[in-house]
Amino acid sequence: MDFYVFDGNYTPLGILSSPTSVDYIEKFNDLGTFEVYIPIDKNNTAFLQTDNVILFDKDRGIAGVITSIEVTQEDSPSICLKGDLNEEYLYRRICWGLFEKTGTPKEIIYDMLQTQIINPTDEKRKIVDIVIGPDALAEEEAIAYQNTGGVVGESIANLCSSNSIGFRLKYEPTKKQSVFQLYSGTDRTIEQKTVPPVIFSVEYENILSSEYTLSTKDMRNVALVAGEGEGIARKSVTIGESSGKARKEYFVDARDLQSTNSDGMEIPQDEYLLMLTQRGNEKLADLRTSQSFDCSINTQGNILYNRDYFIGDLVTIRDSLLGIQLNARLTEVEHGFSSTGEELYMTFGFGPLTLIKKLKVKEV
Repeated sequence: MDFYVFDGNYTPLGILSSPTSVDYIEKFNDLGTFEVYIPIDKNNTAFLQTDNVILFDKDRGIAGVITSIEVTQEDSPSICLKGDLNEEYLYRRICWGLFEKTGTPKEIIYDMLQTQIINPTDEKRKIVDIVIGPDALAEEEAIAYQNTGGVVGESIANLCSSNSIGFRLKYEPTKKQSVFQLYSGTDRTIEQKTVPPVIFSVEYENILSSEYTLSTKDMRNVALVAGEGEGIARKSVTIGESSGKARKEYFVDARDLQSTNSDGMEIPQDEYLLMLTQRGNEKLADLRTSQSFDCSINTQGNILYNRDYFIGDLVTIRDSLLGIQLNARLTEVEHGFSSTGEELYMTFGFGPLTLIKKLKVKEV
């Protein structure tokens, strides 16, 4: 497979020469990463530039922005290119000043994109080639949202995670644009009757190896979210209904949420409490039960990725050895290319928090 390289203005620079290995991870509602190893030669050294873009999948518009270059000249001289997928551009902007809106999650996300990236008041903050594409999301309930200084990409990821929505930034070099899309997965579990079910099992020979993880170590199911004010006058809401030994509590300091909007107008009490509720839901979404099924997929099996099922879909997984059957969402897909061909490694469900995410949760 050929991997094309572009500069930051979508100008083609060439093709990676004889890559040793190419590995990229796409994620349902988080920022994906990549790592590429190439030999040192005249062609490849021409690509030694951060912010150049590698196109991994032309049809689906999956591309990665080079943010790190490592050159090794020991036994086998090589170049390692690392970075994040195209959604990385969303992480280059913050919510400048006070961002406040009441609406459905997608309305809030689209407004954040417009005011912070696509058409901000400060011309220098614009990323002119990012556009918003169509979506097919179902109608959602309105929420109240407020953010000051948060990273736009992280804010979008949090909104998506707490509302079971995926996002991507599709790279379209021929149109010189990147298209932002929100999407939701399709229910392909064994219980539904609308579409053909997708079942993963060693018995069906579509799984080569697997690893199941279940952990409640970081899980919290009740949150006290405290907003502005002091002492007993401090405004707060409680999220979650668990009781007894099953109740695992968490405190969310949301003092940054203010009851005065950007126009200096007082926000109604019920709307402010909705803001606190949304903040609590976002934090509990990070602190959910870790239940994941990681597996190496047979690329020649009876069901094929991006034909029979897609990232974000709900599928059924069976493991007779472990005696489990579970329905889980496909949240991560790792693509690996080497001299032996393509490998797919998938994560169904949600794994444990990474150290970085743990630190970010504790910062709130």
